[in-house]
Amino acid sequence: MTGFKIDGKSCADFGIYLLDRTIRSLPNLRENEITVPGKHGIYDAGTELGANTITLDLRVFEIDVSTVYSKIRAFANYIGPLNGYRELTFDDEPNLVRYVKASEGAEIDVLYSSPKKTGQFSVTFKMADPFVYKTDWHIEEWDAPYGGSTTIVNNGGIECPVILKIYAPANTIATQPATGLGTTNSGTTGSASVTGVTISINGRTVKYKGEIEEGDEVIIDTGNFTVTMNGQNAMQYWEGEFPQLRAGENEVAETDDSGVGAKVIFQFRERWL
Repeated sequence: MTGFKIDGKSCADFGIYLLDRTIRSLPNLRENEITVPGKHGIYDAGTELGANTITLDLRVFEIDVSTVYSKIRAFANYIGPLNGYRELTFDDEPNLVRYVKASEGAEIDVLYSSPKKTGQFSVTFKMADPFVYKTDWHIEEWDAPYGGSTTIVNNGGIECPVILKIYAPANTIATQPATGLGTTNSGTTGSASVTGVTISINGRTVKYKGEIEEGDEVIIDTGNFTVTMNGQNAMQYWEGEFPQLRAGENEVAETDDSGVGAKVIFQFRERWL
């Protein structure tokens, strides 16, 4: 059986071996149902995803029993729930990460009959965030002309949040429509400022109403619902929604109050159930 890492530290560093893992195919589901007196059935108001769990069956081999227990204690201290959520990756899926917190530990079963003493136990981890994420960020840059559009592809299995980083455009006049990522607006090169940048993702828009000058960086995080300008809270300049990227192709468009376009960086991590 393959091994695993928690926050980059291998189970082998503790002398722990992975025997098996149990992963639920779906997390807990929150069914929003409304019953109406005198009406048969229910009104289905939709389903939301709850937490998930993953259980690891583990083993330690040592000459003496005291070492078995000491290794298990060292591992338990490292994964203790008071340490909060950690990154869990498996050696056979190194490009996928889960965010877990130890929630339940089984009793330790020690076998004395073999030359090496065996300590066997299991640990259940809670996933408050039920998704499995790709470890690497997907990053694409777009020099968006005013009124330009392009396509962003999310190769994950479900919609995901996106971080939008918005900058003043490299060019000052937008006269050429976009045909894809990397297409820049034509016109006079050089620094510029832009006001009221609106990004539309599949028809859902988010707008930064303030002015963005050369050297400024506006970050809109549609997963954490935050807007910052140069690292400072700028929610007062937000308008619209916090759109996410659906699985597959996403149609993206830019408009702004200045009519000059903007530089936009899309940063996201694909995810699955």
